[in-house]
Amino acid sequence: MTGFMTEPLPFVNNTITVFVEYNDSTHGTDTLSLVDPATSMTLDSIRFHSFRSLTVVFGGRTQNPSDADGDGSIGDLVAGQNREGIFDLAQKLYDSGWDVMAFNSTDGNIDNVVSVAEAEIKNAWDRRFIDPLENGTGFSIMGYSWGGGATHDLVERLYNDSYFPTYAVFVDAVDHGTNFQETDWPSETFYLLNIWQPNGAFELGGGAISNPEEMSPFSELEEIELQNEDHSSIDDDPFVHQRIETRLDELMLR
Repeated sequence: MTGFMTEPLPFVNNTITVFVEYNDSTHGTDTLSLVDPATSMTLDSIRFHSFRSLTVVFGGRTQNPSDADGDGSIGDLVAGQNREGIFDLAQKLYDSGWDVMAFNSTDGNIDNVVSVAEAEIKNAWDRRFIDPLENGTGFSIMGYSWGGGATHDLVERLYNDSYFPTYAVFVDAVDHGTNFQETDWPSETFYLLNIWQPNGAFELGGGAISNPEEMSPFSELEEIELQNEDHSSIDDDPFVHQRIETRLDELMLR
């Protein structure tokens, strides 16, 4: 929304759906009011805040962000060994006012999935003024397990086109389609949070970044090894969620 405009609105069965698009070169707020034309009385109003950021979340193998039960959530509660904790976090961020998009990394052709996320981020940068170099806006990319591999690939792909993520998160990240540790520093993101579980004899999860010396001067790497977690539960851990949220709040604006 920008400027001032009046428009007669046709109601059907005493209801109406209104689509509003914020269109301005700066971020801010605007108010949409419903006014009785006969009395000029404001019947109702709603205030819009333009999103200043975009968060992309990739799940692990077998995790699915689709809303199967129609309750409007990102993913559905999954019982058993591999709960969808990363999508629980995505839903919590969405509920608290962040613009969040969630993706399935199980797709055999991950390039197609990454391409969709890439297009959404570039569109947000080009048309919604989400630029990490200005006014605290920007975008973040988070991934658990195979989703960590997708996160790495997306950050690199964006960087090659001169789009710079503000914040990236690896949660026990492995290369997409394998169980090999994702240990490369993705160039470039301003802040990378890397959290992994200790590697036992029968399960290979994420690990420390092998080449932090390749970080750019303006980049920062935070690494945490959780001793009491395994691969299937680390994305459910409240500490993991809290740390991801804390850094997101410090680095970006909703």
